[in-house]
Amino acid sequence: MTQPTPSPSSAEPRWRYERKFEARGVALAEIEMRLRLHPAGFRTAHPARWINNLYLDRNDLRSFTTHVNGAPVRDKLRIRWYGAADGAIAAPVLEVKSKRGLVGAKAHHALPAFAFGPGFDFAPLRAKALARIADASVAEFVALAQPALFNRYHRQYLVSADGRFRLTIDTALAFAAPPGRALGPFARFEERDLTVLELKYAVACDGDAARVAGRLPFRLRKYSKYVQGVARLTGLEA
Repeated sequence: MTQPTPSPSSAEPRWRYERKFEARGVALAEIEMRLRLHPAGFRTAHPARWINNLYLDRNDLRSFTTHVNGAPVRDKLRIRWYGAADGAIAAPVLEVKSKRGLVGAKAHHALPAFAFGPGFDFAPLRAKALARIADASVAEFVALAQPALFNRYHRQYLVSADGRFRLTIDTALAFAAPPGRALGPFARFEERDLTVLELKYAVACDGDAARVAGRLPFRLRKYSKYVQGVARLTGLEA
């Protein structure tokens, strides 16, 4: 995929910071209690739901390697849907998640319904997706990509009282090789005692972010679900 190099600024609200925190071995009830006491006044912003991601990558796992090597300009491609993990997927969305230094952005492309599960064939869905995508660089990525990882987790959504900071809580993280493809020695992996929290805010709010992040009693960590899942299933170094 041809990688553009935009200049993120506070005038472009789609670019935002995403700070991830790891809470390992901490009960969800304790995490929720600590967040209720946070001075930012976090409250529920959206009903919790299950998220499913089918990550796409080239056969040489270029997106994985680019991330592991720490490239400041990188992109990930995934198909996302909510609710049941398999069966008839009614409203899938193709997402391009871009990273430019410390800030990121997402672009969305609606996809036609498809069936996911044993026997899933990506080729017909790829053809339908290419017919809908006008962005040449995204189309190039899709044309060369294959399903690389399936990922599923449960997410809670919170927002600060002033509406400037959003926080998600991800639990029950599970990773699996896509149908019909073996990534390595393992077919499935689950994070049984890990909760990943993500603080998200616009570039313009960065000046106040340290105050909010500093009151989160969890470990700040670079955490990519795609990279961790591929590493766990293949044995590659993340």
